[in-house]
Parts: sequence; C-alpha cells; structure tokens
Amino acid sequence: MKKEWVILFVSFFTAFSYLFALQSYPPIIPQVMEEFALSYTAASLLMSLVTLAGIFLSLPAWVFIFKWGLKKVGALSLALCTLGGLVTFLSGSFLMLGLGRAILGVGGALINIISFAMVPLWFPRKHRGKAMGIKGLDMPVATVVALNFLPLVAASYGWRASFAASTLLLLASTAVFILLFEDRPLGNSAAKMFEGLWNRQMWLLGAVWCFVNMGTIAYSTWAGTFFLQLKGVPAHLAFFMAGILMLTALPLNPVVGTLSDRLGKRKIFITLSMALMGVSFTLIAFLSLPLLFSAVVLLGFSAFYAPVIFASTSELLPEEKAGLGFSILFTCGFAGTFLGPFLVGYIQDAFPGGTPSFLAMAVFSVSALMCSRLLKVR
Repeated sequence: MKKEWVILFVSFFTAFSYLFALQSYPPIIPQVMEEFALSYTAASLLMSLVTLAGIFLSLPAWVFIFKWGLKKVGALSLALCTLGGLVTFLSGSFLMLGLGRAILGVGGALINIISFAMVPLWFPRKHRGKAMGIKGLDMPVATVVALNFLPLVAASYGWRASFAASTLLLLASTAVFILLFEDRPLGNSAAKMFEGLWNRQMWLLGAVWCFVNMGTIAYSTWAGTFFLQLKGVPAHLAFFMAGILMLTALPLNPVVGTLSDRLGKRKIFITLSMALMGVSFTLIAFLSLPLLFSAVVLLGFSAFYAPVIFASTSELLPEEKAGLGFSILFTCGFAGTFLGPFLVGYIQDAFPGGTPSFLAMAVFSVSALMCSRLLKVR
C-alpha cells in the first residue's frame, strides 16, 4: 500500500475516534437529563463544552504544530482525548461530566486540525477532492455508528457504558497514530508562520463552516431526543432518523469530492448543499410521520458539503500552510458547534414544541448559503 493511503487511514481513524467520543453523548441525553434533573439548556452544555476549547485553541494549535511537528502534538492530543473520555466514564456528578467533556475538547481541538493537515502534505492538488471526500467520512461514520450502536449499549449497561466504549476507541487510535504516522516538514521560518492569517476568503469560508456546524451539530445533538419526546417517534427509529443526515454522506462525500476534482468546481456544490439543507430543516419543523421521514431523507441528500469545503481550505493557502487554513476553519467551526446545540436547547426551553428549534437550524443553513455566495473559490 502506498504511504499516502496509510496516512489517509491514520487521518481518518484518529479523527473518527474523537468524533465518536463527541457523539457518544447525544444518544444518552434523555438518561443524563433524568439522572441529574437537567433542563434542555443545561444538557446542551455537555455537548458545547467539548467544542469550547476549539474556539480558543485552534489558532494557537498551529504554533504548537509548527514548532514541534504533527506527530508529537498529535500523540499528546489523543492522550488528552483519552483522559477526557476516562473522566466522563468515571464521573459521578454533572460537574465531573463537564470536566471530562472539556478535557476531551482540548485534545479534540488539536487532533481535528492535525488530521486534516496531514492530507495536503501527502496528496497533490488534483487528487485532493477525492482524498478529502474519503477523509470527510469520519464525521458521518462516527455519528451513524454512535447514534445507532450506543443507545443499545446504554440500554443494556447504563449510560456510562457509552463513554467507556468511546474511551477504548480513543486508546486504540492513539496506538495506531504513534505506530503508523510519519511526519513531514512544515517549513522552518517562524516569521512566515502566520503568513495568510488575514486571508479574507479563508475567514469567509470559516463563516460558512460555522453556520454549517450550527445547524448540523444542533440537529445530530437534539433530533433524536426531539423526535422521541415531541414527535412521537419510537426510540429505535428516532435516533436512526437523527443519523440519516450523516448516513447518506457516506456515499455522497467521495463521489462529490471526486466530481468536484474532475469538473474543477467547488462553490456550486457548497451553495446547492446549503439550499437543500435549509428547505429540509423547514419541512422537518412542520411535518409528522410518515412525511417527516421523507424530509429527513431529503436532509440526508443535502450532506455533500464537507469534501468541497475541506478541499477549498487546502487550496486557499499553500500546502505547507494547510494547517493554518484548517486552524482558521476550525476556529469558526468549533464556534458553530458550541453555539448551535446551546442555542437550540435554549430555544426549546423558551418555546417548547420543537418547531422553533428546527426553524432555527434552517436559519443557520440559510446564513451559510448567503456567506457561500460571496466566496471566490473555483
């Protein structure tokens, strides 16, 4: 096997393990809310805390990566993720749960950037859309597996078993990363470390990614609970429906990534995805079963934004500065991941029923659409 495909596997698996840990909480929200008597707003904090560190650490992470290299910082970040998972598993209070999730977030802020920065260093521009399409499967696969597998684990062994499973996976990915990843130089000029930081198009793409995450992460966090509690969907079907958004991304991401390479187009796929997503969230807000299921499937077929956004990031700055580009992207993305679930949880407390919450997700998608129209990517 060529070395670049080994690196792509390492990139995928390390990010997958963190994202699985991130998504290990949504399937057990009802049990955690019941045990600790939490409101929707308070419950959302355990999701938002994971991403809080990413808002503040994503740009400084580039300094650490530039100085010490991807491998050293990557190993440290995965160790922190594993520690965070262990704390959540052992926790006996809401405060300790929050601490564990925050530690997970510190490691996740680093490994997210590192996993993406690997790809442009090993794949040429003409194959980058395909590589990013495969790499971008980490989030959908992690979400689908977590939302469909972990409810069964929690039902049989209690909600802490969900955190135990994610911690074991993080431990395995740490070993894989240390054994298989091979570093490449990022340059040696500290003066040029932040060259490109004020690239306006990069920050505009970051705004798109922020709004995308506000909608999609709010949905993956709350949809299963809302379908179960507010729309009368059976438990086994509620969390499956919540995962359809990511399930359909499995075939779509590699196909769209490759197609965007061949057509030499990125922007059209971003805008079309955002438009479909806004329509889908609006339909979900007002429909009930069986039509609700059709709207959820339509939402799933809108989930082809990731490979083109990631490929655009690696093209707005030189290959050796891809880490900086992804630092900017994920600073914005983590802000969206923090705000989305929290705002939707707050809206649900203030306006019970679910309709305003799903309409808020539609607003997030339309905001991403408006930002994408200003992009000057090919």
